[in-house]
Amino acid sequence: MHTVSGRITKFLDGPQSGSKSLLLENGHSVHVPASCVDSVLCLVRVGSHIGVEGIFHPASDNFAEGFWEPALITNFDSHGSVTFSTPNHKDAPRMLAECTTPHTSASLAQKHIADDRGEAVAVIGQSFDCLHRVQAIVAYLRIVKRDVPGIGQLLDEAKHTYEQSLERFQVGNVAAAREFAAASTGLSRVVEILISRALRYDSCLPSLVAPPPDLCSCAGDSSQVEADLEEAEFLLARIHWLLEHGTLPLEDRTQVRRIVSWGDALFKQARHSYQQVSMPDAVELAQAALAGAHSAEHVCRKWYVTPEIRP
Repeated sequence: MHTVSGRITKFLDGPQSGSKSLLLENGHSVHVPASCVDSVLCLVRVGSHIGVEGIFHPASDNFAEGFWEPALITNFDSHGSVTFSTPNHKDAPRMLAECTTPHTSASLAQKHIADDRGEAVAVIGQSFDCLHRVQAIVAYLRIVKRDVPGIGQLLDEAKHTYEQSLERFQVGNVAAAREFAAASTGLSRVVEILISRALRYDSCLPSLVAPPPDLCSCAGDSSQVEADLEEAEFLLARIHWLLEHGTLPLEDRTQVRRIVSWGDALFKQARHSYQQVSMPDAVELAQAALAGAHSAEHVCRKWYVTPEIRP
């Protein structure tokens, strides 16, 4: 087998129903069979720097252009990888049609992290700190008798994913614990942003300090808003695809659908604010939408990229 690497420029429909092709910046095409698409899409995105180990099939009567049949795809950005059934050099079309769901595995870096409980404790600790910071802000809201609609469910979900992280850690599934902790951190970030927006626009509440002189220029950075919106839109679309075509268990599917619905709503608000040239709103809402999308992604990654260990 040989190897090739490069950044993904786009996803294309593959030669067979439901299959996909990853087009790399160097012109190489990597074919992914339909049964493996959901796992690969959970690992990579447009712009990901990947390495592929497998067999290269030159152009033939059946395929107008050459393509790679992967045995292993590694995301060099996240250090995650997905392995496939060993490619059959003599019968590539049949192999693509009959490819079974791939065995997902961690790279050497991920294995090191999974074995290092201290790393997992650090990620869970960050989630714990974020929750307590939000709890302090919510306590202040009660003191000033200020209600921010919609944060209750978000905060409950942040607590729930944190508790799921502890449960996975206790049974030894360190990788899943890290994903749930990261999801909790993202949800806490959404709550912080929504509360910050509400307090800033409440003229009845005194401001501790004057805003910085470069506030307007920072808020007016449309290129950053566009980048956040583009990334959020991509993540949300990918998660919706997984919800419709993936193999998430019902419990996880319900949880992801709940989280992604908040990301969808925030994305629509952010895009509307951006179109109305309301940059301060667009900046914060785009960040909130992206944080929500990442939270849903982490719950998906817990299932597709990490091994599930039941007590």
